[in-house]
Amino acid sequence: MKFLEKIIVSVLSTLILSLSLAFWEYTPMTEQQAGIAYFSFKGLFIIYFMYSLPVYLIGGGLYSCFVDVYFGKIQFRNKFLKYVYGSIYIHTQSNLTWSLCGNGERQ
Repeated sequence: MKFLEKIIVSVLSTLILSLSLAFWEYTPMTEQQAGIAYFSFKGLFIIYFMYSLPVYLIGGGLYSCFVDVYFGKIQFRNKFLKYVYGSIYIHTQSNLTWSLCGNGERQ
């Protein structure tokens, strides 16, 4: 059941991200200029959904399984302490990964 929950959360997160990015990048018909190609809202949503779903499923799902195994080996006194430690750990790992990838900048 946990694996199904991770898949559902990944799909919902992908939907939220894709909808927000499509809404942010969409240019309404009244603001479009002649001679310039624009994507429709549906087209933008599909593009963002297709690119972000594998990232959420593979990257997020595997990382989530890793964190579950890691935290299963550590005994915490209460759930709040486990939540705080988990938040710090996940943010530290994501910042480390982000800094190693170079923040998307080319040199």
